[in-house]
This record gives sequence, structure tokens and C-alpha cells, in this order.
Amino acid sequence: MAAVGKQFELAPEQLLHYLHEKKNSNYDFHMNVELRQYAQLHKRSNQYSLSQFLKSIDMDPLMAEDAGTLQVVFEETCRIINQGGK
Repeated sequence: MAAVGKQFELAPEQLLHYLHEKKNSNYDFHMNVELRQYAQLHKRSNQYSLSQFLKSIDMDPLMAEDAGTLQVVFEETCRIINQGGK
């Protein structure tokens, strides 16, 4: 990694920061794709379950106190996606 950083005149911390940001960007992109696919698959039934979505992408379930509020946001997000919103 030091050789790459030296070649592009980056300090090791800068290179690590860049790689971390790239990883986050890739994760966000894939999460967006997964969410759009989920919303479109459930468009006909209009039933959007956040816990089901999290399970389908192998994420841990939410704490009970967060689940209710986030479920409402998740449902609205799915509806916006299916209406062609950004």
C-alpha cells in the first residue's frame, strides 16, 4: 500500500480514507439497488416489511423501539420508488 500511496503522492492515511469512502460508496449503491428491487417486487401487494427486507439482505433486525418509526419511513420510501420518484 505504501508503494501505491507513494506513486500517487498520498499519505497512507489519505489512501486508507479513500479506500474506506469507496467501500461505503459501493455499499450504498448496492443497498439502493436492493431497495428498489424489493419495492418493485412488492408493488402489486403494496405490503412493504422492513424486517423482511433486512432479513433478505442478511442484516440484523432492528430494536423494537426503532422498528415502528422506521417501518413507516420504509413504506413511504417504497411507495415513492414505485411512483418513479428519486
